[in-house]
This record gives sequence, structure tokens and C-alpha cells, in this order.
Amino acid sequence: SEVGKCSSRNGFPDGKIVWYKDGSPLPEVMEANNKLYMVPRVVREASGLYTVTSTLYLQPKKSDVKSSFHCRAIYSMPGDTSEHNDSPKFNLSLHYHTEKVTFTLVNTEPIKEGDRVRMRCEADGNPTPEFDFIKKEDDKDVSIPGSNGVVTLNSVSRSDEGEYLCEALDFDSPPSVELKKKLTLVVHYLDPISMPKEVSVALGGDVNLLCETKGSGPHRMEWRKGSKVLSQSETLYLSELSFSDAGVYSCHAFLLSIPTATKTGNLTLNVIGKPVIDSPSEAMVLKEGDLVTLTCSAQGNPLPEITWSHPTEQSESINGNRVTSTVTLHATAKILQGGVTCEATNEHGQETQRFQVAVGKDASSTPSQPGGAGKQEGGSRTVVVAVVVCVVLLLLLAGLLYCLQKSGKLPCARQDKSTATSAESNPNDIVVEMKSEKANEEAGLLDPSTGKRPIGNQ
Repeated sequence: SEVGKCSSRNGFPDGKIVWYKDGSPLPEVMEANNKLYMVPRVVREASGLYTVTSTLYLQPKKSDVKSSFHCRAIYSMPGDTSEHNDSPKFNLSLHYHTEKVTFTLVNTEPIKEGDRVRMRCEADGNPTPEFDFIKKEDDKDVSIPGSNGVVTLNSVSRSDEGEYLCEALDFDSPPSVELKKKLTLVVHYLDPISMPKEVSVALGGDVNLLCETKGSGPHRMEWRKGSKVLSQSETLYLSELSFSDAGVYSCHAFLLSIPTATKTGNLTLNVIGKPVIDSPSEAMVLKEGDLVTLTCSAQGNPLPEITWSHPTEQSESINGNRVTSTVTLHATAKILQGGVTCEATNEHGQETQRFQVAVGKDASSTPSQPGGAGKQEGGSRTVVVAVVVCVVLLLLLAGLLYCLQKSGKLPCARQDKSTATSAESNPNDIVVEMKSEKANEEAGLLDPSTGKRPIGNQ
């Protein structure tokens, strides 16, 4: 069939026309055949100029639907040279029936519940035919809407699993062409975890926790408390329960074929029992009457109530099944002798602990001492000791000076009267006179043998 006609007008001398396909020249075939040939024509106008025309005949194929064609007019120039002009490129508008249909899943990863699924149907006919989509349900054909050959399922569930059919509506295709294609959609899933929401066990007892689920394939189970893995099966066995074992436990299910397909369930474990008080440590004070701070911490379920043997204002804090009570009181003689009792009580019983308070040198570093009190008293004591030591040293130094003076070892003690003068001194020089009071001191002394003052000194 005729594909195109190319003309070059008003040229001299006459030139020739070459056809191109996808940028490459086509062979110049002038003899008519069923595949490819050209029919050239040259006309000399009255003006003496030439019009050159070439008609291209081609039996197109499917591959030519995307090919581009153009022609080039080549003409001679003086000096044995040539020039050319190119026509605009054009494409063939081909119509052909469908020979092949494909139906594929656009998603590349395995499908799980909640995913967005896209299925695409394609046919190689031109123009592209319309498509019908059908889902097989209990031997019934259910029509599914699609757009531009694509079916979209938002947030799929296990009910969307099954066989889907795509049909290309190309009525020009021969009966031998298979215009229908099938696709099987598999949706992986996990059922919600089956487990109790809350379990209560007596203090010191045992419990076996169980969680279960079902899925589209093999799966594994895991028990955790916080981020710590406690078991890698459906069961979790806990023995000799304490109050610290109470809390929230989580069970996790993982689908082996799709690690991202998971389910989680939570269980609250309550440990029921009478209170348990933490062991107390001995409190220290510097002396009787000092303030001392005592802290009593107890666990229990129900939450215990704390009372003290010496009623006073107390502060309490609660964290889970633990209550902490703090009191500050004076270390009286009665408290130093018998201590202070903390009692924790709930409906299952009670427990008592005695806090001993003692007088000791290390009270400033004892946790039971109120903040800053012990350090302040210890600091005052240190200052007193330092002052006493300084006074003693001054007294010793004074005594030593007195003894040296008595024994005459000090230069000033050997002179009754000394005048510092100089023959060559200036009249304005300062003169220092030092008098000894030894005679006066001796005059005031008694003779140890007679009990009277010496005669010579009277």
C-alpha cells in the first residue's frame, strides 16, 4: 500500500529523492513487489525548472507502528557538490488485530491482608481493545470494574483471594487467538490472637499463659514483657510468682512467608497477696533528739496501707503495686531503745518491719539522716575541735616564751638597761631604750627557805 509521497519543486538540474526509516535510508527498489518499492517521477516545468516526485509503497508490519519515516531531496550544485533538504518525519497509522493477551500482577511482593493490589491486562492489537474483568465466586462470574486495562483492589482481605479473568474485546482477531487470560490471587493472613485480657494469680503461685492464632501458612509465636523475649512458643510458664512478675505481657505472631504480616495481643497479669515490705536498714543520728528520716516501701495487691508505730505526718508515693511512705521524726530515747515499726496491711494480711535508730559517728553519711542535717552537725563539731586545738597551741607557745625569758636565754632579758647610741649617729636618729623588769619580778618573790623577800632586794 502507498505509505507516502515526496515532491521537490523548482530545482535545477533535476535531483533525486531518497526515503528514510528510523534515520536509515531504505534500499532503492523501483520494481513493484509485495514488500517495498518506490515510483519516481521527474517533470520539467515551462520555466525550465524540474519537479521531482517519489511515491513509497510498503507492506507494513506491527513493528512499523512506532517507526518514523521521512524523505530527502538531493540536488547538484556547482563545483561538483550537492545539497539536500529533509521533509518532516511522520508515523504510520496502523490497525491490526490482537495476537497476544497478558494478565499480570503489578505487585512484586507477596500479598497480605490490607495491601493495595493492582492487576494489569495488556493486548498487542492496535488500537488497544477494551477489556472485561471477571472474578470467579462459587462457580459464578462476578464482573469487576477496571480502567485502562488495570484492576485495583484497595485493602484486600482473604475474601478477595481467588481466580480472576481478563478478556480482550478485539472482534477482528481470528478464533485461533486466545483473548482470555486467568490470574490467581493469593492473600496471606493471620487471625487476631486469642488470649485472655487479664489473669490473676496468688502470690507464690504458678501460671501457664496461652495465646493462639490461625493463618494462611506456618507461623511462629513469641511472648514478651517489655522488650525482653520470654518464650518462643504459644505458651509461657511462670512459677513462684512475686509482685515483680505482675504487669503487661504481649504475645506476637509472625507469618513465616511474610515477616511483615504480624498480630499482637496483650495480657495483664495480677499477682494477688498480702503485703511484702522491703528489708529496712539501720538509721544513724549524732545524738539523741536529732531528726531522722525513715522510708518504708511495700508491695501488695490490693495496694497496701502503711501505718507507723509513732504517728506523725507522712508522705506517700505509689508506683504500680508498690507504695512508699516516708516519715521524719526526732530520735527520742524511746525510739533509740525500741526503734520504729512500719506496718503494711491489705485484705489478704499484713506485714511488719522494725526500723532501728542508733547514735553513731557515721550519722552524717547514713541514708536515714534528713537531708543536710547530719552534715551540718558534723561540720560544727569540726569547727569546735579546731578552735580548741588553736587555743592549746597558743598557751603552749606563751609558756615556752615565759620559760626562755626566765632562764635568761632571750637577749632582752640579760640587759638591765641598754641604750642604743652611736658616736657617729645623727642627732635625729631614733634611740631605743629597753628596761628589764627582772629586778621588779625578783623583788616581788619570797625566799623559799625563810618565806621572806631577800634583803638585798628590799
